[in-house]
Amino acid sequence: MARMAVSFRPLPVITSVQLHPMDRWLACRLAETIAPARIRLELWNGWASPSVESPIGVLVVRDRRALIGLIVDPDLYFGECYMSQRVEILGDLEGVMRGLSGLRRPSQPSWRQKFALWATPSNGFVSARRNVHHHYDLGNDFYATWLDPELVYTCAYYPRRDASLEEAQATKLDLVCRKLRLRPGERVVEAGCGWGALSLHMARHYGVEASPSEITARFRSCFASAPPLAFPDAPRAGLPELECTWWKKLVQRVFEPWGPFPGFDDYFAELFSYFARPDAWELYPEVLETLATLKKRGLILDVISNFDSRLIGILEGLGACRYFDQIFISSRIGYAKPAREIFQAALDTHAVAAENIIHVGDSEEKDFRGAINAGFKAILIDRCSGPGTKPSCTIRTLKEIIPHVNDFSN
Repeated sequence: MARMAVSFRPLPVITSVQLHPMDRWLACRLAETIAPARIRLELWNGWASPSVESPIGVLVVRDRRALIGLIVDPDLYFGECYMSQRVEILGDLEGVMRGLSGLRRPSQPSWRQKFALWATPSNGFVSARRNVHHHYDLGNDFYATWLDPELVYTCAYYPRRDASLEEAQATKLDLVCRKLRLRPGERVVEAGCGWGALSLHMARHYGVEASPSEITARFRSCFASAPPLAFPDAPRAGLPELECTWWKKLVQRVFEPWGPFPGFDDYFAELFSYFARPDAWELYPEVLETLATLKKRGLILDVISNFDSRLIGILEGLGACRYFDQIFISSRIGYAKPAREIFQAALDTHAVAAENIIHVGDSEEKDFRGAINAGFKAILIDRCSGPGTKPSCTIRTLKEIIPHVNDFSN
């Protein structure tokens, strides 16, 4: 919605409905602002602005806070109040939106804009990181419920009224590429690439080169949407081949937008072998010390992982395997987190009650929620994000689990 300039011309005489003087003052200015768009204003108590010539609709404001919000920051509060039904549109919704968007913008910042700029706190590094995690660390399942298959979360461009969201997003991506006049072989630096849909469209249809960040974004998207790395009822002897095939299909999908390249099989074989080596991985500094402390207390320590058989050799090479009693791998168990069955495998092995187990993991969906659904006590380890909407049982380093163990033991 376009910003609406608030004028200070003499107030019109409107209705005789009893209204607080401040409400009347705000309402008159809002009514004057939207009148050029042929939109009338009504308030929660029946107060209404004068009729306008050939009105296209009525803006109904349901409470004082919504009225103030529309005066102070209409770009923000119109959408927020409309979603919460504190603002309603009577008449032609599409026409009203076009009318509001077409209102003349002031040549100079209004008093409202100056005040908002003065009152808004600066967005420092900590708050910026907190905002990013608050808005985007919600899991792909959440975004997949209302975005297109490529998870494009910027505005779509509908070429026709009956176009699907998927088609509208593809049209938007192509419009951006045409405006940039892309040519094959050019390199595009994209900031804030999300799930990488624009970069992939550029590479697929315009032949531009992809940067490592674009490939990383593509990998994350493909990995999040891949089927579980689990093979129920598969014989143990056949698991290595099934695991390798699962990863190969994933990597093929990652590079799909750029087309097949010579020697892919050799490339993948080297890649798969490389990530079986312990030196391709690194433990956080406090991990071995914390594991040793917990083991000295006589605790049973297990690993429950959505990985494959390479994990055992990796943990051995990193010096961590000796601390674990059992390693439960999704490809071997036949179920992947957050499925209850992989957690149940640990219960069955040790014959302990679920409430006597603490599960620590870095995925809120797969580890924290999965463990709780299995009856475990759960702790989320989140090393990156600042304050935000995280579970109360959240730690920053593995070492911070020790006080939780102490409380649990007591």
